[in-house]
Amino acid sequence: MSRLIELTAGNTKITTDNPELIRGALEIAISSATRDCPTTPSPGQMWPEQGGIYAGVMHDNGERWHLIVPVGHEDPELEWGGYGKKSNASSLRDGASNTRALLAESDHPAAEYATAFKQGDFDDFYLPSKAELALAWINAPESFKGDEWYWSSTEYAPGTYGAWIQRFSDGSQGNFLKTNAALVRPVRRLKI
Repeated sequence: MSRLIELTAGNTKITTDNPELIRGALEIAISSATRDCPTTPSPGQMWPEQGGIYAGVMHDNGERWHLIVPVGHEDPELEWGGYGKKSNASSLRDGASNTRALLAESDHPAAEYATAFKQGDFDDFYLPSKAELALAWINAPESFKGDEWYWSSTEYAPGTYGAWIQRFSDGSQGNFLKTNAALVRPVRRLKI
């Protein structure tokens, strides 16, 4: 004697003794429900649909975003710029707002490079903040040159002479004079 299987979804109800029919109905339902939803990979894994390695979730002032680190290119060594001038790039978490503040000023080669960067279909890159670089170190350190220093977009207080940097071999953060050269790795975000 066969068992009846019942599947109910909204106003639709299927009753059958054919498990293959139920399996097919479920596959169609799942496929259509997730077709337009991006599947987020685990941190540290490639996310080809978003143009790089998924570094994890950032949040600041009620906003949340996925952080994506592009790979497969050479990071240039540039000055941060703006030596001797205080900038408005003070956010520890929001690299996009820091980068906008730097671009509103002048003479910021690292931020200018990051926003001009394009990879694949993506052109919405910016210079990451101090915390965004720390998240990248936690989840995607192998994507960076370990013993090299990378610029963040976060100015070091009191602000006129230095900015925060990140090293990926050991996770160290420090500050450099804005006239020093360090590597620049743009990042992009996908709002949640």
